[in-house]
Amino acid sequence: MPVVCEIVNKIIFSIDKEKDGIMPKMKSRSAAKKRFRATESGFKHKKAYKSHILTKKNAKRRRRLGKVGRTNTVQSKKMEKMIQC
Repeated sequence: MPVVCEIVNKIIFSIDKEKDGIMPKMKSRSAAKKRFRATESGFKHKKAYKSHILTKKNAKRRRRLGKVGRTNTVQSKKMEKMIQC
């Protein structure tokens, strides 16, 4: 008997009668894995607006945008769910 799967909110549920005891498979967000890195105090990320049209931005602003950004505690909780650390 073939296994029929149904995707609901990024969770795969098996409809097969023999596999009812198995937990659903959680999927992480691929985009979040590429953009954020986990640290002990939260997550770090690259800041926006540093890739192009830099001539109109002053040097102080360009330096500030080049530094690593960090997430706050509320965002960190959301990131943990997305990346499933």
